[in-house]
Amino acid sequence: MKKYLMLAWAAVAFTGAAFANNVAAIVKWWMKFAETGGDTAALHAGARGILPWLDWSVVDYSAVTTMIPFLGCVCIARGIGKIVSGKKCRPDSFPFFRGADQFNVALGLFGTLWGIIVIGYFQLDKVTMADLMQCLHTALFSTLAAVVWVFMIDHPVIRPWLRRKLVESGLSDPETGDLAGAVEALAAKLKSAVEEFDKCERELEAGLRGRLEDFERSFAAQLAASKESLDRRLDEAERRFAAHQEAFEKSIAMAQEVSVKAINDRNAEADVAFSERQRRYDAELEKRIAAYELEAADRLSALRLENEQERERHRGETKSLSESVEQARAETRKAEEARAEAVRSAEESNARAVRAENKLSSIRSAFDN
Repeated sequence: MKKYLMLAWAAVAFTGAAFANNVAAIVKWWMKFAETGGDTAALHAGARGILPWLDWSVVDYSAVTTMIPFLGCVCIARGIGKIVSGKKCRPDSFPFFRGADQFNVALGLFGTLWGIIVIGYFQLDKVTMADLMQCLHTALFSTLAAVVWVFMIDHPVIRPWLRRKLVESGLSDPETGDLAGAVEALAAKLKSAVEEFDKCERELEAGLRGRLEDFERSFAAQLAASKESLDRRLDEAERRFAAHQEAFEKSIAMAQEVSVKAINDRNAEADVAFSERQRRYDAELEKRIAAYELEAADRLSALRLENEQERERHRGETKSLSESVEQARAETRKAEEARAEAVRSAEESNARAVRAENKLSSIRSAFDN
């Protein structure tokens, strides 16, 4: 059971944190609601608590949805603690206190009535369907939490299991009283509570239906007034736009005329300036051409003089070269004549030598004989 005791206190801590976060969110929402004077349009979509990871549990602004599980877990933890400590208990309402069922159902009805009451603090001309659904959540979730806890968790699961554990541990108090009478009384009270709940639910539906009809009529009237005002503003805007457009077109036409005149004046000035520059350029060009022609004539005369001098020098060189060639030719003829003379002398010398040899041969022959 100690393990179940630790789990029960962990559930107490979790549900207690959810309950505290729900209460903090309700306080913040009411503070903002009071500051805005019931104008929900100035509020955010939903309130935020001190623990953002538990904001999903903030479903109603009466805190009944988180309060019922928190009280139930506290009672369960106390009951398991009594079993662990060996303390005897009465099994008729164990582990809860007497009247716990009526108290939970009463909390559910309180949440329902609170959700209906809160609607009256809204500004009717600014109330929205989201605001009405928020109040409906407060009314229905609180009742749902009470019914689910009492009829689906408390009686079917928690009480039978803990009573069995109490009996098994031998801690059941024999002075139990009349259990059948208590059950009948509880059934009667539960029936009256269900009838009261049905009555409150019907009243809530009727009130919500009347509020919705009032809201639809108010919305239709505001929509018609807004449409008429919008039509007037559109007509006025169209007239202003037409006037602005006409003035703009006139200013554009005047600007075009001024621009065309300015462009023509600039083009005329540019043509005059260009003609003057062209005239100065032509005069300067003629001066430069005349100077170039004069310089070219001087250079041509100098080149012709140099050419004549070069021709005279070439004529002198050609004449001296011709004389040298003639002299060389004369010397060549003399050399050929000397050569021919030398050849004749050599031939005569050869002839004399032959004759001398012949005589010597004859002398030898005569001497031999």
